[in-house]
Amino acid sequence: MVICDKPTYADGCRDMITNPSVVVEVLSESTERWDRAGKFAQYRRIGSLREYVLVSQGEMRVEWFTRGNDGEWRYREAVVADGVCRLDELGVNLSLRRIYRKVDGIENVRR
Repeated sequence: MVICDKPTYADGCRDMITNPSVVVEVLSESTERWDRAGKFAQYRRIGSLREYVLVSQGEMRVEWFTRGNDGEWRYREAVVADGVCRLDELGVNLSLRRIYRKVDGIENVRR
């Protein structure tokens, strides 16, 4: 999670941030469906959230959703080692090669 302003907390609870700008989820088989649908549906209600990133554990794949100024969410993905995840909110480009550099057994999805 990335917070670009001073963090705000839910009902004074110090472990629940209510103003993230970017949320990253590392997917697992047991949570992928919930992360994609249930969590994302809840996260979309957070006004400060601009990007939601899903990182696969089983293959070299990063998917991300970016909220436009019109409030619409745009989907993008990167699926090869030379692919790049561009997080506009942070002004950063993350290469998949770097994201997965220490992960054994991950192959390019497409060559």
